[in-house]
Amino acid sequence: MEELTDGIHYIEQETETLLTVVLLATFGGLVSWLRQKGPRKLSRLIVVLCTAGFAGLLAYYITSAIGLNAQYQCAMSGIAGYGGGTLLDEAVNRVKRLIHDGKDKN
Repeated sequence: MEELTDGIHYIEQETETLLTVVLLATFGGLVSWLRQKGPRKLSRLIVVLCTAGFAGLLAYYITSAIGLNAQYQCAMSGIAGYGGGTLLDEAVNRVKRLIHDGKDKN
C-alpha cells in the first residue's frame, strides 16, 4: 500500500511540474504574440500558445535529461515558449542536417 501511495504522490508532483512548465511556456508564447507587429488574430494566438506549450515541454524534457536544476528547466521552458515555432523549425533543420551528414560519411 505504501508503494501505491508513493506512486500516486509522484504522479501528482510530476503533473504539477508539467503544468507549471506548460504555463510558463505558453506565457512566453503570449509575450511573443503581444510583441508582434501588425494585426493580431485569435486563430494565430491559439497556434502560438499550442506551439509554445509543446516547445516548452520539449525544453523541459531535454533540460531534465541533462540534469539541469528546476530553475533552469523552467527558464528554458519559458524561453522555448517565446521562441515557439521558430525554435522548433531550427531544431528540425539541425536534425535533418545531422542525418544527412551521417549518411554522407557512410
